[in-house]
Amino acid sequence: FKVIERLQENFWIDLKTRLVVIDFAYYNSNLDLFVTVRVLNEFLASGYVNSMPVLRALRLNRYPLNSFLNFIEVGAQGAVAFLWATYLREEIKELKQQGFKQYFSVFWNTMDVANLVIFGIVFYIRITTSFNVNALFQSTDASQLSSSKLQNLGFWVDIENQLVGMNA
Repeated sequence: FKVIERLQENFWIDLKTRLVVIDFAYYNSNLDLFVTVRVLNEFLASGYVNSMPVLRALRLNRYPLNSFLNFIEVGAQGAVAFLWATYLREEIKELKQQGFKQYFSVFWNTMDVANLVIFGIVFYIRITTSFNVNALFQSTDASQLSSSKLQNLGFWVDIENQLVGMNA
């Protein structure tokens, strides 16, 4: 509460304040896991403060390759990517043969295309977040690692997990 009092004394929070966002991150070196926390404190006109915490656990090094199981995981993901590309090629062939109107008149073809598009989006997000993680940790300066950057990565990892859940 002393922090909030200091914010009020320095005119960061007053009667016109609508939202205060608090971001922070923790790192557990035993599990190699980051936890990002964002607490949204909404000040309602009635005087009530509605707090909404958002917690995200992130394993930023997804492919450490330090055990046999990690190699199996990478191989399985490679197999899924290969199958996705194979099915995408087959669906494109079928679309060319039947034509757009006839192809999409079958409900299951539409479902196949939606499934393949979602998988493609997941692959794109996974590759993009992997490059962003590498760029984030290229610098040895710890001050470059900010909670807001981790929040952004956590958001995209959450979106990826939700899309994978929809596909499953």
